[in-house]
Amino acid sequence: MSENLSVNSPKKPLWARLARGLGLSAWLVTGLLGISSMLLIVFIMAVPHETAQYLTTSTIGQLLLNALLYLIAVLVVIGVPYWFVRYVLRKPQEEGKTRRTLGIDTPFRWRNLGLLAVCFVGYFATTLVFSALATLLPWFDATEVQDVGFKNLTGASDLILAFVALVVLPPIAEELLFRGYLFGKLRAQNGFWISTIITSLLFGLVHLQWNVGVDTFVLSIFLCILREKTGSLWTSMILHGLKNGVAYFFLFIAPLLGIHLIQ
Repeated sequence: MSENLSVNSPKKPLWARLARGLGLSAWLVTGLLGISSMLLIVFIMAVPHETAQYLTTSTIGQLLLNALLYLIAVLVVIGVPYWFVRYVLRKPQEEGKTRRTLGIDTPFRWRNLGLLAVCFVGYFATTLVFSALATLLPWFDATEVQDVGFKNLTGASDLILAFVALVVLPPIAEELLFRGYLFGKLRAQNGFWISTIITSLLFGLVHLQWNVGVDTFVLSIFLCILREKTGSLWTSMILHGLKNGVAYFFLFIAPLLGIHLIQ
């Protein structure tokens, strides 16, 4: 167990720890899918019609909306509790505590590349197994395509903007929210596997699609392993970015090369 994630408070009853985990999960979902989405909708409705249409149909507009959604979610889920404890309750030590909880106080170390590579391969292998087992469920559709929101990309500029929106932004924001805030909070009072399963189940559920949920559930397990073993969120961000980069390649680059593995 890494130093940054060591259990540092008296162990509470299991029901109390699970209740806290449920509360943290509800707060994250409220911030990510509730408050941030609502504020984004209000913003789109407030701007002129032509601007709203441009934001929702153009590649750069979708990038800006994605960035705004993630920014609001991070500020609400992480920033609001931090502000309340740090400035309302006047606890200056909260700054260092929050950095440790998020895993951003420990820098990326090159020696962790080996573990990252193992987790990268392990993720793909485990996903194949879980997806094969999931096909036994009558409601599971392995061929359902995820709508990533970018269509009819024209030219290098659109491809670059979509790359930033899909490969750069999600790993940063989602790692801060899930393997940083949620896993870090849970791990302070729970064992590794309880913290990992709760974090990974929620991460899969918020993707709102069965086949994508299985994939992201497995991915989250390996991201939590990286967070646990390295004590740093940066390595998890890199693995998340690599995974999204592979998906981006097969969605947008491979067809340009005449490769059509994803329909």
